[in-house]
Amino acid sequence: MRNGEPTVSSDELITRGDMRTERVDIPCPVCGAENMLLTSIVLDLPYIGECLETTISCEKCGYRHSDTLITAQKQPVRYTMAVEEEKDLKARVVRSTSGTIRIPEAGLKVEPGTASEAFISNIEGVINRFEEAVGFALRNAEDDDKRRRAEEILDFLSGVRDGRERCTVIIEDPLGNSAILADKVREEILSPEEAEKLALGMNVIDLRG
Repeated sequence: MRNGEPTVSSDELITRGDMRTERVDIPCPVCGAENMLLTSIVLDLPYIGECLETTISCEKCGYRHSDTLITAQKQPVRYTMAVEEEKDLKARVVRSTSGTIRIPEAGLKVEPGTASEAFISNIEGVINRFEEAVGFALRNAEDDDKRRRAEEILDFLSGVRDGRERCTVIIEDPLGNSAILADKVREEILSPEEAEKLALGMNVIDLRG
């Protein structure tokens, strides 16, 4: 459980298959130790289907990185959901490592990068993640304009959670491995041109407005 949001390890969400662990001949990115451990397990996610969860870890320094991949091949897709009332916050969100999440009303966007991880959450959990990122940016803001912008975003996100504000949550995935699961969601197939425009940059919160 992370900030009240369900994760891929919740027994209520998944059925686990056989677990496999092996040593792989790659160095740890933190301490450089060789022969890291790779653990993989097949998951059956309701509404999503079969996925592969992998975890690579270092016994020497404790470094750990997990990823969840949806094994089915799908078309590039966009999911759009208007968050207008409290129950919308509970809509299930599946974000793969290739998914981009946007809240356009706040100018927020998280793009996949080399350190991004897949997760299963809900709309409220996505808002929590944005709040953490903006809070970090606020604490490290170098001028008043950026601090003011961060405070405005945090107030807006708080308003979405308590019903004072409305927003739109958009997930785009060129590999089709992300989704928002709710009756009111609009699902669209992306054109090849739209899919190609999706960035693969680092996770950055832009406070320039």
